[in-house]
Amino acid sequence: VMLLVPSAPTLKPKGEGTSSITTTSGSRLAELIKRGCIALVKTSYLEDCIYSNQPVMSRQRVPSMQLWSGDEAVRMWKKHGKCFFVAVSYPWLSRTHPDPDNFHLRVLVGILGEYKRLWGMREVAVFLDYASLWPRDSRSEDARAQFAEALGEMATIYAHKAVTTIQLTSVPECEPRSYEDRGWTLFESIMISSKSGDWNRWAISGFDDDVLVDDPYMFFDGLRPDVRLVPPMSPKRFAAELRARSLVAEERDCSLFADPRDAEAIHARYRDGLWHICRKTELSYCDAGWGDDEVQTLCEVLQDAGALEALHLSGNHIMSKGVSMLLKVLPKLGSLRSLVLADNPLCKDAGDCERLRLAWELNARPASGLVLS
Repeated sequence: VMLLVPSAPTLKPKGEGTSSITTTSGSRLAELIKRGCIALVKTSYLEDCIYSNQPVMSRQRVPSMQLWSGDEAVRMWKKHGKCFFVAVSYPWLSRTHPDPDNFHLRVLVGILGEYKRLWGMREVAVFLDYASLWPRDSRSEDARAQFAEALGEMATIYAHKAVTTIQLTSVPECEPRSYEDRGWTLFESIMISSKSGDWNRWAISGFDDDVLVDDPYMFFDGLRPDVRLVPPMSPKRFAAELRARSLVAEERDCSLFADPRDAEAIHARYRDGLWHICRKTELSYCDAGWGDDEVQTLCEVLQDAGALEALHLSGNHIMSKGVSMLLKVLPKLGSLRSLVLADNPLCKDAGDCERLRLAWELNARPASGLVLS
């Protein structure tokens, strides 16, 4: 598989409307939903597929009554936010159909049932790529154009604060590649990891629908540690990671992407997502299990995050090397006023703490903003 290395990040996502990972009404994502470029599926349709033992159909074959109308979907999204709009990240299990035997769907329907109980929703809207996007090779020129427009907003769907993401990370025993061995799941994981808000991202490695869930709040609270956060990468590092995954796929006689054209398209979409990440005012990667290597990856991106005001990295495994990386990038973060590093090994190293305090003071940052305990 040929993977193209992007020459430089895109300065701004293209297209009409305002691409946003925080606003709903008036955003480009909302406009694409209104116009039908992106269809949101009703959970009742997914449940019907399970009851009838039929796989999810492609966008053009899903009955219109099982899709939210664009105007109604946007209205409900504005009213209920993350409680209403769910986007699913999952590994495709065949080239022609992402889930031919309903391996993922059985889990998803069970999770969505508890999700509706959690928020008291009778129905929610689901973005599931196969059922939500027109096929890339549709006979209709309009459908092909709408697919291209929707593809341009993929980063927003997974990074949006008001969209809940569900990552289905399990695969059947016969499947040679895991969730972590794919191209789009890497992209989606990075976008999900950098989103703002809380209770809006869940990772599911398995779900037994025969087990009775008494309290959906306790159920979802127990899933929180399963969300694996992936640091944002520079375009160069992202391309290198895709190359590494491609080699693994080839060794297993597989392709990195179900559609080879995605090997090129994914880079532009990643640059669009990185544009959003670098313009956030707050980033939080607490209790992510990160060490110095992940901090180095993050710092390569932070060089362009001039708007960042708060960075939360507590509860990780950051040591002296990570401290050096943060000190190197600190002068470039002119807006940074809060750096939270509590509960890291560096906090027990007097030398590392002193280096941080001195650099923080020399860069004229508020003393209370550096948190080491």
